[in-house]
Amino acid sequence: MSTIARLSGLLALVAAIPVAAGCSVTSQASADEDPATNDAAVSAANQHCGPGKYNEALVHYKAAVAKAKQHKTDACMEDAGGSATVAEVASEAQKAVTACGAFQNVIKTSPWAGDLRAALSGTFIYPILTGDLDPSSSRSLSTALVGVTMFGPAPGVYGNVGRLTFEASGRGFMGILNLSDDGDVSWGRTDVRWSVEDRGGAVAIKVVAELDDATEKTYEYLLKKDAFLGADNYRLELQNDPDAPGAYQMFDTFPSECEA
Repeated sequence: MSTIARLSGLLALVAAIPVAAGCSVTSQASADEDPATNDAAVSAANQHCGPGKYNEALVHYKAAVAKAKQHKTDACMEDAGGSATVAEVASEAQKAVTACGAFQNVIKTSPWAGDLRAALSGTFIYPILTGDLDPSSSRSLSTALVGVTMFGPAPGVYGNVGRLTFEASGRGFMGILNLSDDGDVSWGRTDVRWSVEDRGGAVAIKVVAELDDATEKTYEYLLKKDAFLGADNYRLELQNDPDAPGAYQMFDTFPSECEA
């Protein structure tokens, strides 16, 4: 091989070395990126809240997403982080929003929070966490309640025995869990009309059930708040009919999940 050929080969080898090293560094940097924070909404939250509150919120946000992923597999499985019911997912998400309000938009828009949105979708707490619902406002309730289901008492291993679903245009349905003599479980369904009212500083929800015999039954509920597994639990408490079915006496934000 000529001297010129050897020199050309050596130069080609040397030229290739920085390129290979550069690729290695780039790949490592990509591998080290945190998918939870690689998002415009998360960056905005950091700027809005400052490092202290942002980092506090980020810990709970990551915990909420982790529990939401676990919820898809087995909400009641106990691991190092405990179980992952909807209420426990909401509890971590609520702590994130409390620490840094800008995480409302993170929960609402971040691709990384998809499992979190899926776990909380259709619950009363979700539009509160995203800032779309002020539970003290009848006006925002009339909009944000659409698509929400609330859950009746859960006295035994079958879980909730009542439910109330709000649909668009003031329509919806409520139902009681039926257990046959053979042990088969099914849900009854009664169509309803619903409306929201301000009542002496409290929020009231009127539900008019359209019964099978063409008559109607009106249930009047007040919206109240307590806590369940660390999360705010919004509850509808019946005010006007103590003789109503037990399944309709109250409706809670969170479903019963691990009682069996």
